[in-house]
Amino acid sequence: MVQTTAGAGRALYYKGFEGNVLGNKQISVKINPLFADRNILNEVATFNNTLRTNYWGAVYDLFDKIKIDGKYGIQFDTSLNRPDGCFNASEIFYQKRGCCLEQTFLFLSIAVNGGLNYKQTDVIGFVIYRLENNSFDIHACPGIIIRPALKGEYAKISHYKFSTDSQFRNEVLNIANLPSTDDASLVLFDLTYSKIGAQHRHIVPLGNDGIIAAYLANSGAHFYDRKNIAEAVKRWEYSLRINDKELLALSNLINHAHENNNWEKVMLLTEDYSKIVNVVDLVRRTEASISEGTLDIAPLFSALASDPKCTDAYNFLIDVYRRAGESADALSLLSSLL
Repeated sequence: MVQTTAGAGRALYYKGFEGNVLGNKQISVKINPLFADRNILNEVATFNNTLRTNYWGAVYDLFDKIKIDGKYGIQFDTSLNRPDGCFNASEIFYQKRGCCLEQTFLFLSIAVNGGLNYKQTDVIGFVIYRLENNSFDIHACPGIIIRPALKGEYAKISHYKFSTDSQFRNEVLNIANLPSTDDASLVLFDLTYSKIGAQHRHIVPLGNDGIIAAYLANSGAHFYDRKNIAEAVKRWEYSLRINDKELLALSNLINHAHENNNWEKVMLLTEDYSKIVNVVDLVRRTEASISEGTLDIAPLFSALASDPKCTDAYNFLIDVYRRAGESADALSLLSSLL
């Protein structure tokens, strides 16, 4: 089985990553992104001692240590020099370099093992995605759910979506194993920023399965860049088995199938395109449908709804209308969309 995080209790991430915490999939894994070695446990002890007397002092100090160019001296790095394709918490601490996801692992490991979840707060990881002008970017950061007893001034920097969108708030609370309430705040600790309270637009909370799936998706991307395509695809597929909503793994598999003109695979991966956030992947579904002899333009409109500046979707729509011999309608459609 797996190495488990220190501590025991009710909260998210406390049980480590045994197969039975991955829902009804019963998938046995040997990965612990939050693994805490002796060096990490020394930091945990320091964090816990401060937490007992100065809660926010401990949290701010942890943020200042782990952020890029912070007290730990961690430098932002996405180079290929990673034996397993992705660092766990202990490895980024030792290497003093890493990406936003690896920083998030380190923050979660110290905070959870240090007892933060016993202080009227709960720490949780998030994946952030950005859509703009055909581009798709994945980011990650930790956040802290603050319940009434400790909200105070921090309610002012609560994430706007958590404060205003009850569906999203309940999704976050459910993953954190907390009861539904509208009297809580969520503060993001983006470790690539100099201050807390980031207001990212598109954020997705990570449960135990999400943490492991994100690790696998990220490591798969590194193996792909090393030209080890078979290992990359294996990890992305494993990632989706664990969490079928893993954004990076799904998008990379779609891209791989597209590059190899495997239209049947593209159609299969995009069958439920409500799960897809990369607008280019939606365009690829339409392209695949044409190659498979069944025209499906609905994904193009979904792409434009997500990113009104998605030129690929515009161009494909115009091309579809023109192929149908409806050039006038195509020009009219383009004018109305623009």
